[in-house]
Amino acid sequence: MSSSELRRRPGSRRALGAAVILAAASILGYVRWSPAPGPAWREIESAIAARRWADAEAALRRRLGARPDDRDAGLLLGELLFDRGRGDEALPALQRIDQGHPGWARAQTLIGEIAIRQRRIADAERAFRLAAEHDRGAVEARRRLVYILSLERRTAEARSVLRDLYRATRDPRHLADSILVFRIEDDVRDLGPDLEAFLRRAPDDPWLRRARGLFLLAQGRPAEALPHLEAAASAFVDDPVGRFALAECRMAFGASDDDSLLGTPPHRAADAARWWVLRSRLEEARGRDLEAMESLRKAVSADPRNHEALHRLGRLSIRHGDPEEGRGHLARAQAIRDR
Repeated sequence: MSSSELRRRPGSRRALGAAVILAAASILGYVRWSPAPGPAWREIESAIAARRWADAEAALRRRLGARPDDRDAGLLLGELLFDRGRGDEALPALQRIDQGHPGWARAQTLIGEIAIRQRRIADAERAFRLAAEHDRGAVEARRRLVYILSLERRTAEARSVLRDLYRATRDPRHLADSILVFRIEDDVRDLGPDLEAFLRRAPDDPWLRRARGLFLLAQGRPAEALPHLEAAASAFVDDPVGRFALAECRMAFGASDDDSLLGTPPHRAADAARWWVLRSRLEEARGRDLEAMESLRKAVSADPRNHEALHRLGRLSIRHGDPEEGRGHLARAQAIRDR
């Protein structure tokens, strides 16, 4: 999965019937032997194999009419309705699949997809997380969870899920994306339409407002970004990236916020280094280069492999009359980038 795929639009459709046929193969495989009233499984299987979707749906509904607790038929009906673009009708069938059923994680994944199509992003995240926590092999649920987290600029969480994907699949692309995922914070292409659509459905969602504020600020629209970032700052205590963006917005209007807006440094070394880099950027923007250099030294002390901290420290050292030290920091930054 490439970095652009992290932001893929949620409306992509699979070929009609492909998922239904695959689901039928697995579901029918473990229930075919079970005698039960209602339409025989072979009738359902035959209709699905022939892609007679109306006949398959009718047979499944008759079976569920005779056996309302048949979770296998319910899951298959949910798959069929979902693939035919009838998510509202699929939801009741999928929501009846209990956690002890082998297809529960699959049902949760489909519930999440329906929520994405209906622009209910919080419900989608909840369903994908349930599927991922229940089934280590729920690859599609994790991929869609990465889509949500990257859309909302929750890069640390996206990175963690990508590492889970790598452990589940051993696909090195997921490992590479987990290293590159922080780039999406600075990549504002193609994020606006999706954010707008989700925000229209949930205008008070703090994660969406934060993402929208970051997007608008990156596009040079601080006046529009400010209310979104202020709302996010009141919702989240530990969010140095969002608070840094808020400080930038206020500086654009001549406000002289102190650095306490960022809160306190996180405990984890890599996060602390990132916090000190953000603080240094605020200090440098306010013309306090010496304080910025001290913050960058603390960033490098917390995480000696922080490329941005080394690069900025090297540039500032050269500017303030220490070219030898500056070139050393820049060389280390370049070596880390090359590696």
